[in-house]
Amino acid sequence: MIYLIIAIVCGLLLIAMAAMGGLGDSDLDMVGDVDADIGHGDFGGTGISPLSIPILLIFGTMFGCTGGILEAIDWDPTQTLVIAIAVSAIVTAVTFAVMVKVFVKNQGSTAVGLSDLVGLSGIATIRITQKEPGQIVVATEARGRVTAPAIAKEEIPTNSQIKVIKVVGDSVFVEKINGGK
Repeated sequence: MIYLIIAIVCGLLLIAMAAMGGLGDSDLDMVGDVDADIGHGDFGGTGISPLSIPILLIFGTMFGCTGGILEAIDWDPTQTLVIAIAVSAIVTAVTFAVMVKVFVKNQGSTAVGLSDLVGLSGIATIRITQKEPGQIVVATEARGRVTAPAIAKEEIPTNSQIKVIKVVGDSVFVEKINGGK
C-alpha cells in the first residue's frame, strides 16, 4: 500500500509541475513575497541537475509503481524493495539522459563571436584612436547588446555611430558612419 501512495503522490506532483510549466527552472509564487526555486536542485553547473525536483519525482513515481506491482503479486518484500529501486534508477537515468540530450545539448547557443558582428552597425562606447583600441556596442538578434574591442584608421569619438568592417585578431575593425557624430 505504501508503494501505491508514493506513486500517486509523486505522479500527481509531476503532473502539477508539468501543468505549471515547472519542468525546468521556475519560481513558484506563494502567498506573500516568498519565492521557492523548484528547478535545479543542489547543482551549480549549467543544464539540468540530476537532483532536480522533476527527476526526483520521476524516480518516486517509478519506485511506487514498480513496488506496487510487485507487492500486488506477493513478491518477497526485500526483493520488491531492491527491484523497485533498480528499475526506478534505470528508468530515471534514461529519462535524465534524454532530457539532457533534448533540452540542453540541442539548445541554440546565444554565443556571439566577433565574426558575427561583421556588417552590423553600433555605437562607440569608448573612444577609438589610431594608437589605442576602443570599445563598441552592437545590437544582435541572438544576444541583444554585445560589446567588443574595436580599432579604426581614424579617431572615432565616444557615442559615434559605427559599422563593423572585419575582424582583426581579437578586435573588430570599424568605420565611422557618415552623418554620425
